[in-house]
Amino acid sequence: GETTAPPIFVSAEMAVEEIALREIAHVIPMNSLMIERREIEDRNRIHDAVDMVFEQSPMVYIAHSLMDERRRPRMSVEVISDAIDSIAQSYSAAPEVVCVDYAQRLRLDKVTRDRRLEVSEIVESVKDLALAYGTPMILGSQVGRQVDAKIPPIPELADAKETANLEETADVILSVMRPINYYPEGSPMPK
Repeated sequence: GETTAPPIFVSAEMAVEEIALREIAHVIPMNSLMIERREIEDRNRIHDAVDMVFEQSPMVYIAHSLMDERRRPRMSVEVISDAIDSIAQSYSAAPEVVCVDYAQRLRLDKVTRDRRLEVSEIVESVKDLALAYGTPMILGSQVGRQVDAKIPPIPELADAKETANLEETADVILSVMRPINYYPEGSPMPK
């Protein structure tokens, strides 16, 4: 079959170290804060989990580091493009899929005065990357707080923050919510 590079997860919000902690905590399983605070007795479990995550992880992570000067630098579309290009060259193939979390945390390497327009350009740039590499790209987006006031609190396209032309640009739009945050387990959601 056709060769592909592994899936890529780009975090425009979390640092690589935070992602690694979550992955390790998922393997153990344990709360990542317990690991970060060193509230674990059996250090061998952590070492085994670290080995497992870094040897068997089917995914490449792209994110800033806590070692960077700024706590949460904004990741640019250009940085993502360079990273995908480097990975594609390493594997001599395009990645299976690229997930970017999330649109409103990205920036362009040019000055813009209108944030809504900038986010729209970011969405279009990500779609251009998908077409250039022939790989599906999943671009996360956050919704505004007004969703919490709805009953039921199901997000709609108009609730996406700062994304004026998302509907025209995206091929598919999925809306995800966590009903457990609003309704007790087993209870039906109102219609």
